[in-house]
Amino acid sequence: MTMFARILWSVGATTAFGFAATAALAQDASAGDVDEEGVETLEAITVLAKRHAMTRPAQGAKLPVALIDLPQSVAIIDRELLSDQNVVLLQDALRNAGGVVPGGYFQGFDFYRIRGFDSSGFTFLDGLLADQTFWTQEELFGMEQVEVLKGPVSGLFGQSPAGGLVNLVSKRPKREQFLHLEASAGSYGYRDIGIDGNTQIGRSVALRVNALYREHGSFVDNVATAKRYFLAPALTWDIGDATHLTLLGQFISEDTGIAQPLPAEGTVLPNPAGSIPRTRAIGEPAFRDGADIERRQAGWDFTHDFNDALSFRQMARASAIDVDFQAIYPWYVDEDLRTMNRYARKQKVEAKAYAVDNQLIAKLATGSARHTMVGGVDYYRFDQDQGFAYYSFSGPGLAPIDLFNPQYGTVVPDFSVRRLIPTRLKRVGAYFQDQVELTERFSVLFGGRYDWTEDNDAKDRKFTPRAGVTFKVVPGANVFASYAKSFQPQGGYVTAAGEPLPPETGEQFEIGLKTELFGDRLAGTISIYQLTRQNLATDDPNSEEYVFITTGEQRSRGLEIDGVVRITSTWEVIANYSYTDAEITRDNELVVGSPTVNIPKNGFNVWTKYVIADGLLRGLGFSAGVRHYSAQAGDLKYVGAESDAFELPSYTVCDAGVSYDRDRYTLRFNVNNLADEDYFPASYGRTFVMPGEPRTYRFGVSYDF
Repeated sequence: MTMFARILWSVGATTAFGFAATAALAQDASAGDVDEEGVETLEAITVLAKRHAMTRPAQGAKLPVALIDLPQSVAIIDRELLSDQNVVLLQDALRNAGGVVPGGYFQGFDFYRIRGFDSSGFTFLDGLLADQTFWTQEELFGMEQVEVLKGPVSGLFGQSPAGGLVNLVSKRPKREQFLHLEASAGSYGYRDIGIDGNTQIGRSVALRVNALYREHGSFVDNVATAKRYFLAPALTWDIGDATHLTLLGQFISEDTGIAQPLPAEGTVLPNPAGSIPRTRAIGEPAFRDGADIERRQAGWDFTHDFNDALSFRQMARASAIDVDFQAIYPWYVDEDLRTMNRYARKQKVEAKAYAVDNQLIAKLATGSARHTMVGGVDYYRFDQDQGFAYYSFSGPGLAPIDLFNPQYGTVVPDFSVRRLIPTRLKRVGAYFQDQVELTERFSVLFGGRYDWTEDNDAKDRKFTPRAGVTFKVVPGANVFASYAKSFQPQGGYVTAAGEPLPPETGEQFEIGLKTELFGDRLAGTISIYQLTRQNLATDDPNSEEYVFITTGEQRSRGLEIDGVVRITSTWEVIANYSYTDAEITRDNELVVGSPTVNIPKNGFNVWTKYVIADGLLRGLGFSAGVRHYSAQAGDLKYVGAESDAFELPSYTVCDAGVSYDRDRYTLRFNVNNLADEDYFPASYGRTFVMPGEPRTYRFGVSYDF
């Protein structure tokens, strides 16, 4: 057992003992108990939890405005849904949001696209950028909910992808005593054990600790077992009635195994030799493909209410990450379509990041108009030292392998990263938003942000506006329209004159309808949009050097539906659908009119759960889900080489689950890819096609003290 494992075990055991001892003194919370407010409660299993209510705000939107009044599409995936689906990975959670396409061409990373464009690497945690290095998969066990803000959000967050971003909301301390223990086991050696404990210390302090150990293998041969340790303590101090401070920490240490992709010929394209098994490994068993990752984060969330109309909030976090990575990569396949040439790569990363966001929130009236305003200044600094080393790019090196009859045993000589190259980023932004309720039925939102960014030697200044209107058709149904812009620096791209390229920009027009009707029985969003990315870097046709100009443009048009239908108090349906038409509209090398990669035109996901409310089988629940994605481009089309582009075929995957929730314990059994469908969710060219996971099962048990 490692040193951290001992620490984790000690923290978990001590916390479990303390919470259990305290909980044992409390009255049993059975049916008919009375809570602190004097309200009689029923057994939790008799009704399903209320899903993402449109009457509450999204934390990532920064404005304390109900979702139904916000002129922007936002999808919220709550803790109950994550637990029902037994979700571990962020990309699996994101299938519950329309317009989001999860999955990538490597295992072990949080890949996803929003509204036609890649948004990976810009996941936010509690309103601040989580990890610019992109190495760490975010841990959902420590999250209360996942928020997807669709479309440009630079008006609030500064530089960000045009399609939108994902914000994760951490579990926070509560004014109650509880202890939740859970454990799971499943396919490919999967197992985990976790603890979520909360206690109140005196009248003004609450402590919550989340801790987890997880390990799992892979459906791909010879992939090393991945092990993760996660610890997230949080402490809230009510300094006074109007002043609150929450300290947040997070520690992730993992030893990952990474499965490599396969070539298109033999997976999604014909191969004279047949089909390549999705379990095929291209690396060497003696050369472990994977990474040692350690990430440390500490920060706070401070709020002070000056009065009912004015409040201040500061969020801050410091983080550090160290990565040692090595893997054997596919290089190219010979003309026989079975001999794979390979190379080995090592990478070392040492990075630190500092972020702080200061907000002033005001609610006031000017005549008959009521304002909800937020203004703020934020700062972000990222210092990274990164180095690479390669083996077998030329001359004698790694022996190729036969994809249909691999003979492993090639020895990779020792090689190491010799030099780390520094990257230094700084960003300062000032922003302002005002949601003005002009009448009881009509409101407008306007605002913008000005950013100062430094990316090594490149400096950019950018203003990004945002505006929208909302009209209440009937109580519980609002129509909205919005306009927003985004920007994202293009570090590393230079012109023939040696100057850095200006940032890429995004522009979106959107209209939609939001509802929360019949109480909580029908809630959702329908929207249509046009989103354009401009100033994309393309090769300079007048130069043979590695230089660029900004003539690229891509456009996405789409329809999205996110909804929850509560048929009865114990039967609900959660569904989303998206139509996304994303294409190249201007470029020097790419075919105009061709699609962007890894974006199916049609995608839908349906998940339903039914729970027996009474009788001998009270608490027994049944779940089922279907997700479908139409065919998508696996590669970009280049002028003169259109025949080299290929498609990933459409696929449909069915999932199912059974649960039993009674008194203080819950049993869950989930099966994903019930029919064991062969599918390929994403690719990165002809030699990087990643097979989807085959049929997997997971059994979990939890107990609440």
